[in-house]
Amino acid sequence: MNTKMVTRPWGFEMVLFNKKGVTFKFLHITSGKKTPSTYHKNKDIAVLAMDSNLYITCRAGTWQVDKNQIQQISPGNLQSLAAVGGDTVVAELSFSKG
Repeated sequence: MNTKMVTRPWGFEMVLFNKKGVTFKFLHITSGKKTPSTYHKNKDIAVLAMDSNLYITCRAGTWQVDKNQIQQISPGNLQSLAAVGGDTVVAELSFSKG
């Protein structure tokens, strides 16, 4: 399986696996940048902040995910990820439901 790397205004993403509704990727978010807000009606997501602190903003508010901590983002949330205190690498595993 080939790795796919995509440059984004906030950094880049490297998709390592994408098959049958399951995706595993790394996001490199540049310090002070954030991903655009995205809405996934049927996608369950788990993120791991690997290098620095990460902020996740959803409809319910904003919360901090410390380095080496995991946070679940439930389906039906509008979310954005932001790097704070340095560039950060985020491991993301997602499952599409339905």
